[in-house]
Amino acid sequence: MVCRKIPFDQVIQFSAFDHLYATERDLFKDLITYMPELDSFGKIIEVRQKMTFDRKVIHSILKEKYHENGIVDRDDLIDSLLDENTFTVVTAHQPYLFGGPLYFVLKILSTVKLAAQAGEAYPQYNFVPVFYIGGEDHDLDECNNVTIFGKKVVWNTGQKGPVGRMVTDDLNTALNEEQEILGNNEHALHLIDILRQSYRPGININRAITCFINALMKDFPLLILDADSKIGKEAFKGIIREEVMSGVAEPLIHPQQELMKNIGLKPQAFVRPINFFYFSQEGRNRIERAGDGFDVVNTDLHFTVGEMEREIDLHPERFSPNVVMRPIYEEFLLPNVAYIGGGGELAYWADRKLLFGHFGIPMPLLVRRDSMMVLDGGSAKRLYKLGIDVSDLFKEPNALRAEFLAKHAEGGITLSEESARLSEVIKEIQEKVASIDPSLKGFVGSETSSFFKTMAHIEARVRKSLSAKHDVELQQLASLQQKFFPDNGLQERVESFLSFYVREGSAIFRKIYECADPLDFNFKILEV
Repeated sequence: MVCRKIPFDQVIQFSAFDHLYATERDLFKDLITYMPELDSFGKIIEVRQKMTFDRKVIHSILKEKYHENGIVDRDDLIDSLLDENTFTVVTAHQPYLFGGPLYFVLKILSTVKLAAQAGEAYPQYNFVPVFYIGGEDHDLDECNNVTIFGKKVVWNTGQKGPVGRMVTDDLNTALNEEQEILGNNEHALHLIDILRQSYRPGININRAITCFINALMKDFPLLILDADSKIGKEAFKGIIREEVMSGVAEPLIHPQQELMKNIGLKPQAFVRPINFFYFSQEGRNRIERAGDGFDVVNTDLHFTVGEMEREIDLHPERFSPNVVMRPIYEEFLLPNVAYIGGGGELAYWADRKLLFGHFGIPMPLLVRRDSMMVLDGGSAKRLYKLGIDVSDLFKEPNALRAEFLAKHAEGGITLSEESARLSEVIKEIQEKVASIDPSLKGFVGSETSSFFKTMAHIEARVRKSLSAKHDVELQQLASLQQKFFPDNGLQERVESFLSFYVREGSAIFRKIYECADPLDFNFKILEV
């Protein structure tokens, strides 16, 4: 295993937020409470220890969910959250089909790694990595597919509402497609067994993804939190009431979004007057003010003020935070010190500082998850044969092609030196002619201008001939670049981690973990 690094500013696929957060963090001093560094852990722990926090809530939620799933080997880890010296490091994501792309597991293992690093730096405390399932999200199109070995598997279902509450009964077709693509080697057969046990009929997606991640990550001290819980919402209902009845988020977030614009960043979240959805038989729908009461959008439901207050008090589990309030709910439940996310995620967390302050909840460290390319041995050999370093694949495709041709052209493929010499010769001719008749200088220039067009035409023909000569190599190069930068994006955002599991088994997770270092703002290349 080899782990190489590429500076963030050389990865053109990264967002403006990623580049700024990696190189100019001081610009964020008014947006975030703590800088993403180990020294900040001590500061937020000190704040956390001074506040009143009911650890029994998260303990009860986890006990209930793990018991429901029949998972008993995490009891000690769950119980550790009752200890005042135990804190969490969290990441979150929607329950993508069978885990989704590579970055899904990169987030998890970055979180496990950061918890371990914090534990080494602060041995007097315990740090538990937590994966928070964003199962209340209802964007099925984002969650219903997975790409394995470049082939896309889609879960076609007519179910509606929160993805995490959907049931697994109609997943068998997708599972069969997955099995066919994965093949039948030892690792593939083990993986299919885990998938079929995890996504067995009769359970919901939140339970399925919990079982799946738990089985894959059994060697790491990870907890998986399904926070779609009546226990959690009951504890949280005071904040639900304040946001629904008074709309506190919007005026607190807009000033922070202006600060983001001032440093050249586009706010990621659209904040509304009310930032909660309502669960009903119609699905998960927004709550809006309607005169003296409230409407649930795209339904016939209407609440008076009194009815809404009673609904929140009696049925808080029917209220679901949107992208603005979900971080508040997460941090309310957990004794958390750091949140791990991608650039897009951290960009929408970055405007929440005042909102956290309003509710008296510490804003965690915002740490950029590891971004990583997994380079298999076969591809590494092909790159070597082509004389290309993997770092060259980060270049724009046309630039990489031109560099490859220039490298393989004997004597070069440009006539720039010859054109420069020709310019000097023409200049000498003009001066000689002008000494006899100055009016002829322009005539010489116009008569010789076509020379340069001819030179350019010759150069283009040479380049075309060279491209034909190296056509096979250029196709191989384009294929490799498409493999690791599909449609000029990043491998981690398209290809599933399951593709690498089939080749490596569970060892791929240990290798990713060893290469990971979320406090090191470099893109990692893992050669396996």
